[in-house]
Amino acid sequence: MGMCSNAAGGLDASAQPNNDARSNDQGQGPREVAAHVCRPGAAQRRSSHVKDRCRVGGRKKSVVDTELHVDSNDADDGYSSVSSGDGEGNLIRCNGHTYHGSGDIFVPNDESERARLEIQHGLFGLCLDGKLTFTTLPDPDTLDHPMSILDIGAGTGIWATEMGERYPTARIRGIDVSSTLLPTVVPPNVVFEVADANEPWGAIDGGGDESSLNLDFVHVRNIVGGGVRDLKRLFQQAFEHLRPGGQIEVSEVRNRWFLFENSELDGDTKDEADGLEACQELVANFAWMAEKVGVDFDPITSVRALLEEVGFERAVEMSDLVPFAPAGVDERMRHKGAQLALLIEYGLENYALRVFSSCGWKEEDTRDLIRRVLLENKRVGKRTFGKTTFVTARKPTSV
Repeated sequence: MGMCSNAAGGLDASAQPNNDARSNDQGQGPREVAAHVCRPGAAQRRSSHVKDRCRVGGRKKSVVDTELHVDSNDADDGYSSVSSGDGEGNLIRCNGHTYHGSGDIFVPNDESERARLEIQHGLFGLCLDGKLTFTTLPDPDTLDHPMSILDIGAGTGIWATEMGERYPTARIRGIDVSSTLLPTVVPPNVVFEVADANEPWGAIDGGGDESSLNLDFVHVRNIVGGGVRDLKRLFQQAFEHLRPGGQIEVSEVRNRWFLFENSELDGDTKDEADGLEACQELVANFAWMAEKVGVDFDPITSVRALLEEVGFERAVEMSDLVPFAPAGVDERMRHKGAQLALLIEYGLENYALRVFSSCGWKEEDTRDLIRRVLLENKRVGKRTFGKTTFVTARKPTSV
């Protein structure tokens, strides 16, 4: 059945979308607009300097030395552990995919997640017209110090790496609880560290718990999945470690379907919406299952209020409506729709398979629902929308 222990709760994924869903596609989908989408692989094509070290626990270790040792007794339909050479302890293996050994993180850290994250990065780039931030950052030349940037949950490291290329005088640090997906080749002004953002940030880079990082910008993207359970505490730490006037940005791709005529609402699609039965079934089941396992997969709606609560000012929220398929005559909108369709095609299992398994669903039943959602989405995707949402705020200059 592919059932997974609740103690190891997490989302599952596969390196490719469900083959049944792909082979049954008879409509216009992401495979037909391949020339217009940003596919995975960019993070591995860097030609700058090899990154020296990342911090693992209290010692330093080369990221390129990281090894993954799969338990030879692992069964494809079972649950087992995998030892990792990067200080993460035993990784969790479920339905043929690996997860962080803590059991707290509900997205995988295998190659399927690398693909999803890079596709998502491409979508954000399209929504931001090629920029890397919604936030307007200061000109580094106007500062009396090198601009200091912290990327929370660096993932594949693609955002931090591109920021390093775009801001060569800035000092950019990406942290993640896992080094599995981090790149081995990065610009000289970018470093990655295995660290938990839930722990005191002062310990990052070997500092004391009370030392300030003196940051100018904190970047938080796609924190769903259990890596951060207390958003308010995360934002409090960001506030404490930012310089006066420093800024924070939080961005997410909403995991909901919106009808065009209902796009201003944050609820699910209307119950009477024809042709969206599988999508509504997925969203309804996913909502209560995510609550059961204790993870908020749609946290962005509370971000602005939490930022203001901890002391940030000038909080601004912007959402970009993106069709679930290439739609309309506007070329830019069609490109975004193609990218979101590809993200759904590659990433839906990452946000469903193991959550459903941990709540009692058989793997084959979950895959069947995912297959129906993908096929349904290709039929009605041009009249349904997803949202990419960006929230930015500033620490007061007088603090």
